[in-house]
Amino acid sequence: MKKVLALGSLVALVLFTSGCVEGGFGGLMGVGVEEKEQPDDLLQVKNENIDPPELSAGDKFEYSFELVNLFDVESAREVDVNLYNTGRCELTDDKGSGRDLGTVYPEATRVLEWDLEAPSNNELRSMSHTCDLMYQVDYNFNASTTADLYIMDSETDRNSDVAQVSPTTRKSRGPLKIDVEFGGTQPFRENSLVSFQVALRNAGAGELENLDYSDINIEVEGLDGFNKGDDNNGDGNCQPPAGDWSDDARFHEGQTSPILCDFQQGSIDGPIKTLTVKAEVNDYTYTLYGKNSVTVEPIRSPVS
Repeated sequence: MKKVLALGSLVALVLFTSGCVEGGFGGLMGVGVEEKEQPDDLLQVKNENIDPPELSAGDKFEYSFELVNLFDVESAREVDVNLYNTGRCELTDDKGSGRDLGTVYPEATRVLEWDLEAPSNNELRSMSHTCDLMYQVDYNFNASTTADLYIMDSETDRNSDVAQVSPTTRKSRGPLKIDVEFGGTQPFRENSLVSFQVALRNAGAGELENLDYSDINIEVEGLDGFNKGDDNNGDGNCQPPAGDWSDDARFHEGQTSPILCDFQQGSIDGPIKTLTVKAEVNDYTYTLYGKNSVTVEPIRSPVS
C-alpha cells in the first residue's frame, strides 16, 4: 500500500504528552521520558548547481544536486527523482527526466545530473528569459510511535512510591509524526475507562495526500480484545473524526483531527501493570518538491 505525501506544510500536531506533567487532553503523574527525535526530513537536497551559471541563447548546460540521507540508521526506500519541468530550456539528457535510485542508505549521498540546452535566439525574440527547473523526490518510509500506559490497582495509594511512574514516549522518525495523548492521569485505575487519542503531524516541508484514517494502525500491546475497528459499524475501540475510516486524513495547519480511542480496563494482578500503545503508518510515500532558476540572455547583433 503506497500512500503519497507531498512536501509542503504537513505538520500534524497533537503533542505527545505522555512524558509531561500536564497536557491538553490530560495530565500525567511523574516526569516522562521522550526519545530525542532525528531530523524531520529523511532526505534533503543540497548543493544545487548550474554549470555554466551564465547562459546565452543555445548554450548547453548541466543541472545537478546532491540528495543526502540525513539519518544515521534508517534507509529511504523506492527513491525516485524527476526533473518534471524545465520551462523553455530543453532537456537533452539521454537518460530522460527520471532517476530511479532504489534505496538511499543512512548518511549516503547520491549525485543527480541532467543535460539541458538553453532556448535559441529565435525563441528568445531578443529578450532575456528565465527557465524554472522543477523537480520532485519520492521515497517510502514507515512511521511508528509507542507510549507506555500504566494501570494501578484500586488498593494502591496514588501518592505512594509505586504510583510514581515515568511513562516513556518513543516517537516516530521521519517527516510523518504520529502523536499520542492520554485522556487522564497516569497511572489509570483498574476497572475504569482509559482513553487516548492519535493524530498525524507533518514535520517536513510538504503536504500529505492520499492517506486515509484506515492506514493508521493502532494497538494496545498487553491488552486482550482491543480492536481499532475498520468497518465503520461502531464496534471498535477507536473512532475516526467523521466516523468513516476511509476518509482522507486531511491536514489543517499541519495536523489532522485526532482518532479517539478508549477501552474498559478490568482488574489487574499486582499493584502496577504496564501496557504499550502503538500507532503506525507503514510504507507511506513522501514527496519533496523543489525549484531552481537560470536566466538565458539573447545574443544581440552589434549595432552598426
